[in-house]
Amino acid sequence: MIYDVKEKDEKVYFVVKGELMNYIPFELTKNNKYPVSGEEWEVLVTTRKMVKGNELYKAGSVFGQLEVNTRSVRLSQVKALTDCKVFWITWDAYMNCKG
Repeated sequence: MIYDVKEKDEKVYFVVKGELMNYIPFELTKNNKYPVSGEEWEVLVTTRKMVKGNELYKAGSVFGQLEVNTRSVRLSQVKALTDCKVFWITWDAYMNCKG
């Protein structure tokens, strides 16, 4: 794993070789009502935590700059799907490159 949700990471990543997937976490909540007696109902709430792959990074891709620009924690997970070569630069170096 390159990084995980809620990590404070001040790097921008550049994919040189391989494939990585960006995964977004989300929750599904379901409310079910069951009759208890007469007009009384019981509500059962179930929540499932899930992740969905939403963006594939290949050679030439850049990722991580959103959180670096906003100085926020990571909003997703990035995991390698194949053997990869990834370079990174720090927030300070990235901001100096932007001019």
